Amino acid sequence: MSNNYIIVGREVGEAKYFLHPDQSIDTTRRENSIPLTVAYIGQRVVELSEHGALAEGSDDYEQVVREFKHALQVIEQPRGTLSDAEKEAIWQNTTVQLQWDSRVPVGDTDANTRIIVIPADNTHTVNIETLRDDPAGIGFTPPLTYPLDEALVLASQIKTILRAISSFSPDDASLKLSEEQQNALQDHVRQELLGRYKVADGETRPDVLSKQAVLEQKIVSYYRAVGIYITLMCK
Repeated sequence: MSNNYIIVGREVGEAKYFLHPDQSIDTTRRENSIPLTVAYIGQRVVELSEHGALAEGSDDYEQVVREFKHALQVIEQPRGTLSDAEKEAIWQNTTVQLQWDSRVPVGDTDANTRIIVIPADNTHTVNIETLRDDPAGIGFTPPLTYPLDEALVLASQIKTILRAISSFSPDDASLKLSEEQQNALQDHVRQELLGRYKVADGETRPDVLSKQAVLEQKIVSYYRAVGIYITLMCK
């Protein structure tokens, strides 16, 4: 079996498993079910960090472990090198463990313990080999960059892009734009970029961590980012 794969959180809007009010988990989506995705992992990590560590082996600990595992997926590198059955077998044999950093007051300062997770072998092999083959260039798209990330980055840069357009003032008078043309160009670029900031994911429930919620609600986007940071360390 290929050893070049990673285990990461499922993208928002692409859940396979759902958490139900009775804490059961299955593949059936119900009215009050919660999609188990990378954003859900991030939300729970934020909540767990605010309430102290759970005792390993306790019912609460085991429930979170189950939720997190069902929010994970296996992604092979390159794509298509593992069958669905092989990826399912890898997922079934995956164990999730939770650990908490600690911060304890000591006199006038704090004693901190930071847990740095080192990924399993070959986690970065494919990406590193690709970058070594083509090491130079301006700009970098991080591994596992989703369309949502591109939309978020574009939205955050709209003002910068529009300022660059408005400052266009070439020395050659024949290339200068009239005020009407300048405004029309800015309106076109603004609408073009904002148009990429909409996602038709079919989700209508406002309480669900949907793709559109990621784009429109900063806290949901934050949850998703936390989930990505956490699970990209896993393999």
